Amino acid sequence: MKNGKPIVAILLSLVLCMSGMVGLAESAQEPVTLRVMWCQGTNASGLEETIEQMLSEQYPHISVEWEITTWEDLPSKMQQYMQSGMPDVVIAKSQDANNYGGYGVWADLSDTDYIGNVLESCLGGVTIDGKILGMPYIGTYGGVYYNREIFEQNNITIPTTTEEFKAVCETLKAAGITPIATHWLDSWFLGWELAIVSGGELMSTSLTWGDEFRDGQRNAEDPDFKASVEMMEYIHQNTWEDTYSVEQTTCDARFVQGQAAMQMDGSWVASNYAMLNPDFDYGLFPFPNTNGDGCLNMEPNDSFFKSATTENHEAADAFLSMMASPEMASAWSQYVGESSLIKGATSFATPAQSDIGHYAGIGLSRDQNAITNQLPYNEFWGEVANDFTEYINGDIAIDVLYQRANDRRSVCGE
Repeated sequence: MKNGKPIVAILLSLVLCMSGMVGLAESAQEPVTLRVMWCQGTNASGLEETIEQMLSEQYPHISVEWEITTWEDLPSKMQQYMQSGMPDVVIAKSQDANNYGGYGVWADLSDTDYIGNVLESCLGGVTIDGKILGMPYIGTYGGVYYNREIFEQNNITIPTTTEEFKAVCETLKAAGITPIATHWLDSWFLGWELAIVSGGELMSTSLTWGDEFRDGQRNAEDPDFKASVEMMEYIHQNTWEDTYSVEQTTCDARFVQGQAAMQMDGSWVASNYAMLNPDFDYGLFPFPNTNGDGCLNMEPNDSFFKSATTENHEAADAFLSMMASPEMASAWSQYVGESSLIKGATSFATPAQSDIGHYAGIGLSRDQNAITNQLPYNEFWGEVANDFTEYINGDIAIDVLYQRANDRRSVCGE
């Protein structure tokens, strides 16, 4: 059972009591079934029940037909539905506003009341040509999670540059401790990690590095891109030998058990950490870069999109309005163990919360869309990650990886 379930139940009960009058008013309306496709992470599995219960009280005439999929499968699903007809609502990532906005599949949410419930700082990545095409909902903070006890016992200070990070890893190895926990069996994670490590390096050079690369002004053989690939190789040298056989939950368990001192990941790990050991004390810092100005990676993760061609506009807006309420957003945040992007919502609390506040407060937090809107995951970072695996396995030379990356200029954004 999820660690946040008791809190979810309390919040839900309060909402249902307040929404009873609304449910009576809506009950006479014609029944509507919304098709909702959800790229669901493992930490959200089962959350459908909470949503359905709240929906039945607030809008008893609206029901949901769920299609649960993964983000990796979204491109093929979108190709299919752009031909046959889109679901009424899609729950994906905020960067999918950019990935599919050019096809005209998303409705403009700019004039809706519920979009006003979203933190303004999160709307930039879903605003395309002046239109707000998605509703960011959950924020994932990515960086290096570290075991505070191990760091204190070995007198380790937080590194800010790649050289300092390497020194930390050498100290840990000398103490017989694996420096970095990874789970590269999850191919999506390897691509995500590559994008974060590289993004921190490249955007230290230029905030528009990806656009400049696509225009031919930057090159995969430039020192900053090479430095990021070399850091990925360094991570591989300082993690478990079986990293390509380790998946998320096993990695989280090993980290909590002290089998590694650091784990580069997103805040989706928090709920797993809490279930494994509620007393586990950990912090978070940005993955270091050459210049020492690395940022926490803030990804507006779970985001809602309404089909531009839905025949159920009113029902879809009612559904999204309910989801944008602080009560529902709080319940969702507690369930998945991540930060809510809805005003007034209560976010899941973690031992790393103070670190998130610190880095955000000094300007060292960056929206992941800043890099993935320029160089999309599916068309670039995921493919470079596949090439990286081939390189690690000795199947291609490093120069081939760089050449293939350059060859992808023409397909980014297509």
